[in-house]
Amino acid sequence: MKKLLSIILSVILIFSLAACGGQEQKPAGITHDRETLIRTGTSKILPHNFVDGKCKYCDYTTIFRQTLLSQSPEILTTPQSADKQGEVVEVWYKTRAYGIEATHPELGELHIVKRAFVYLPAGYDPDREEPYNVMFKSHGNKNNEGYWFKKADYAESNSSYAGGYGTENVLDYMIANDLSEDVIVVGITFYQFYENEKQGDSVNAIPGIDGYYYGYIDPDYPRVEGTIDNTNEKFDTEFWKEFQYDLLPYIVENFNTYAKSSSEEDMIAARDHVAFTGLFRSEDFATSVLSNLLPFFSYIGYETGYIANEGFIEKYNADYKGKYDIKYMFISCGEQEDCLANIEDMNILIDGIGLQQGSDISKGDQVDFIYIQDGAHNYGTWITNLYDELLVFFKK
Repeated sequence: MKKLLSIILSVILIFSLAACGGQEQKPAGITHDRETLIRTGTSKILPHNFVDGKCKYCDYTTIFRQTLLSQSPEILTTPQSADKQGEVVEVWYKTRAYGIEATHPELGELHIVKRAFVYLPAGYDPDREEPYNVMFKSHGNKNNEGYWFKKADYAESNSSYAGGYGTENVLDYMIANDLSEDVIVVGITFYQFYENEKQGDSVNAIPGIDGYYYGYIDPDYPRVEGTIDNTNEKFDTEFWKEFQYDLLPYIVENFNTYAKSSSEEDMIAARDHVAFTGLFRSEDFATSVLSNLLPFFSYIGYETGYIANEGFIEKYNADYKGKYDIKYMFISCGEQEDCLANIEDMNILIDGIGLQQGSDISKGDQVDFIYIQDGAHNYGTWITNLYDELLVFFKK
């Protein structure tokens, strides 16, 4: 009798496993709309919670990672072999303090020099026949161009959430394991300058707000009388000019990118090989970048905070749709952050310009939102976003 009972129980168990496909069963009574994420019977948003790529609350699937990359030391903290390691170089480019010019037109043109940090993948060849994709990465409030690569003010730290401590490892890992095509990654700052002139040869010694360094007056141009020190007025709304007229051309002229030249026509022609991602700091900055620079990149990553909606939907439909389409927009937020409104903003954007939601770019998907489990407003969440972005932006 006991043997018969054991057999019956085993059969029941087998059929139970087959019924749920071996996956964790969905929590009883908890469901939500797969696109709006509104919980059934309520007005509350319930983000997707993925187990092996399948949501526990609906039939939605994803290729994106939802768990913190810090849970995978083989990716985040383990360097690749020497022949598979990229290199980060420091570059300086000439531009103008467009924001200060806009606020103080009486000063005329204000020429400055700024720094960026550039990751070059292992074996980078400036003469290679196949050019390289480019990703620009912006920092958050009061950080600087060294944030993503632990440069400048970001020293070695034991903290698992120290800015930049594993970015190079992640990029090396993804490229070495064919998860991403080769990509040049440029760490930039939207700030303009804090001091009027370079002090000697030690550029890192130049102080700024909270000790962060950004740029200095171009010595090839005379000092502008009446220059406003310690200000970055209107940098949020005017940065697009620096990117279009100075930063992007510098990268194109000095590295092996898909743009044949730094002419506007050639840079636009290469937009499917350019991404702009990062921590947008303010809605003004996000809106300015997307509204003015979409002809120059096809991919965008909102790693926290603001989604450009106000004014952009009209701009996109009038000037960009069918001509400079968004190929993919990645949106994310940490579970510990208060940014569920991002989902609502994404839905407004989807309805307004007609983006297709999902994570499979080969099927025409163009946008998705990923809620990083246990993620906070820090590098741990944002480096996980970088991993996810490359799965669609420049998928091997």
